[in-house]
Amino acid sequence: MRNSLWLTGFGVAAAAVLGTAGTASAAGSVMDHDGPYTVNTDISAGYYTTHNPAPDCQWVRLGADGDIIERGDGGNGNQTVRITSQDTTFATSHCGTWAIDGGRGPATGPQTGTGSFGF
Repeated sequence: MRNSLWLTGFGVAAAAVLGTAGTASAAGSVMDHDGPYTVNTDISAGYYTTHNPAPDCQWVRLGADGDIIERGDGGNGNQTVRITSQDTTFATSHCGTWAIDGGRGPATGPQTGTGSFGF
């Protein structure tokens, strides 16, 4: 069974998210709008930080099989996520602009984990 991913009020099957992506700016190092981004195509692997996200900020990292690797939701203040080259999709909602943190070095290596997620 595929997980469902909810973005800004509508449901999207994880399988469909894997085939769609938003457009990143600044050569794949900035995510400036809500939606899914394809890793290694729209965005580069790395550590991304968002400053002053909305309280309902939610994000998710998906693997090649559509399973959730990691998710984050809510909270106040800066949020940082490690996106690896093995991730397939990163989706964000109400988090503002994410920018790569070049001082942390590359984010590589296998990631594990599964689960369901909705927002």
